[in-house]
Amino acid sequence: MSVPRTRIRAALAGLTTLALLVTGCGAGDSAGPSAEPAKLDAGNYPITPRNLDRERTAETGAIQEALRLGGVVPLMMDLDSRLVYGRPGVAGKVTAQHPPGTWVTPDERFGELVPGLIAGWRTAGSRRDSTQLGLNAELALLRFANPDLAANAARVLAEENHRKYPPKGPLEIAGHPGHSFLSQYDAVDTWVSRGDFLVRLYVSNALATPPDPAPLLDFAKRVLDKQFELLAGFTPTVADELAELPVDSEGLLARTLPAERPGTYEDPTGVYTAAADLHLRERPDRMRPAYADAGVDLVASAGSRVYRTRDAAAAQRLLAALSAPLTATHYPYDSPPGLPDAKCYKDKTGPRFLCYLAYEHLVAEVEAAQPADLNQRMAAQYQLLTHGR
Repeated sequence: MSVPRTRIRAALAGLTTLALLVTGCGAGDSAGPSAEPAKLDAGNYPITPRNLDRERTAETGAIQEALRLGGVVPLMMDLDSRLVYGRPGVAGKVTAQHPPGTWVTPDERFGELVPGLIAGWRTAGSRRDSTQLGLNAELALLRFANPDLAANAARVLAEENHRKYPPKGPLEIAGHPGHSFLSQYDAVDTWVSRGDFLVRLYVSNALATPPDPAPLLDFAKRVLDKQFELLAGFTPTVADELAELPVDSEGLLARTLPAERPGTYEDPTGVYTAAADLHLRERPDRMRPAYADAGVDLVASAGSRVYRTRDAAAAQRLLAALSAPLTATHYPYDSPPGLPDAKCYKDKTGPRFLCYLAYEHLVAEVEAAQPADLNQRMAAQYQLLTHGR
């Protein structure tokens, strides 16, 4: 899942100060940006909100259930404060059409080996940017059609994984019977089913010298304890009602640009709660305070991202928080024609551009590979934000 795909790794040091400066300059008093409509050229991009119900597919209901699950999967940093690095390329929604990559190859065999998958969510956290430089954990929560299918998935997927990577031997995690092993890389690898759900957890520490599974087992137990605690408060959608789950009840997703590759594994289309969206961040520890300060409750993601904040002043603070870390990885870049208040940046390592635009209580984030395309996308995004207002 790729939301966003830019490498935002620099510290958000001074975030509070920066936000106060932005607000203190009067930006927080403005409901929207200055704009010169005559200069806006959206090209072929849509400029009116689209009807998402008309774009429903057979997978749509499962995607909505996966997004719901994302809100009850713990962040690894909440279980160990050192695990502040997320894995946007790993984290995100799972469906039967797009099962977890690399578990079974090719993907088409997944349904044959483990039928009954409804939806799921994946997350990961590590102590450092590289997963090989200290404690690292990867977690997946999958919902199946019934307990028998979940138990079958735990057994079969463990066997499939160990066929490719033979473990050193079995392990036990107190309170969580399942299929647990010490991997050939001295990691704890476990598959635990409970009711309709399967939890897969992989915990490693490549720097441990000598390797010691005891602390990894302790952490694995904490993760599983927390996951099943959170899951106890979750009410699964009745299977027959999945197709009726709303896609965009708040009308936020309709104001994003369409996804570049709809229907693929890389398609991020959906409305995420703030809790779910944090799993997709490279540094969730830095974004959570910014979200809390701005009152972000929902993030709509497709071909662009739209954040919903508490009010116009909060939107300006969030814009500052999102753009602050870019100073280490991006150069400032000219705003698009007709949108002088947009904040834009160019990636220092290649031709990739990024712009932010605040309007009322919304903040839009738009990426592009070419300047001309960026200008058209931003023109369209502005008109989507302001349509009917």
